Amino acid sequence: MENGTTPDDEGTLHNDATACHPTKISHPLRGTPSKRQFGLYQPNVQALRILILDFWIPWKLLAFPIIDFASFVVAWSASSFLTVNLTQSQAFAAPPYGFSSETIGFFNFAVVIGLAIGLVTAGPLSDWASMRATRRNNGIREPEMRLPTMIPYVLIMILGNFIVGFGYQNHWNWKIIVIIGYTCAGIQVAALPAISSTYAVDSYKPVAGSIFVTITVVKNLWGYGLSRFITKWIIADGYIPPIMTNMSLITLCCLSGILFCWKGKSFRAWTRNSSVHSM
Repeated sequence: MENGTTPDDEGTLHNDATACHPTKISHPLRGTPSKRQFGLYQPNVQALRILILDFWIPWKLLAFPIIDFASFVVAWSASSFLTVNLTQSQAFAAPPYGFSSETIGFFNFAVVIGLAIGLVTAGPLSDWASMRATRRNNGIREPEMRLPTMIPYVLIMILGNFIVGFGYQNHWNWKIIVIIGYTCAGIQVAALPAISSTYAVDSYKPVAGSIFVTITVVKNLWGYGLSRFITKWIIADGYIPPIMTNMSLITLCCLSGILFCWKGKSFRAWTRNSSVHSM
């Protein structure tokens, strides 16, 4: 190699002199945190600029299609989980079930188990799919390569919503609703947001923190709206219409992932000159 550089196993260039004569570090592992690091406020010469950017960038990201996609997937996936929280007492405390509030609370362990399954499977599955697609693409990785792994979790989400909605309405055995329906709700709310938000971060790494601010704002806004109307809607029309409508919105949003698999690179190209890449 020229200029005295040599590649390592991963193709990264290193200077020969540095490789042969590493810098000696005196007194390793003897540093201690300073008191300033634990202060409530740390002075910064650009404090005002950073504060303004922290408020502005999350709003700016709403103009980026990939961020909108991730925000809506997270928001509506969370709303499926929220539906379970908002309706379980309404459904199980009434006849023919008549469960106490304590018993209904224990039903949430099914959601916790689902969350654990989603957390354990979604990450490794999406990483495996991304690495496999990278090898087939001559070693070039694209953020969109992990999106197809949303498919099994979308199907799980649909199954869970059908069981909860029709189970509530037709008074199915509570075990079916809780063990299958609630567990599916937990699986999808751990997996779908993780995959879609990782896709957004892979596309715009320098503003990863602001991405999650944007996602949280969208999620909370939709969650507030859902909590305001779902109970009254259930009283008026039963459980099936609101739960199936919400499920349809989630499915529609996730199906838009097909568009991003196809045109996601073009969407990223639209914003290639954005200042968010240099923050």
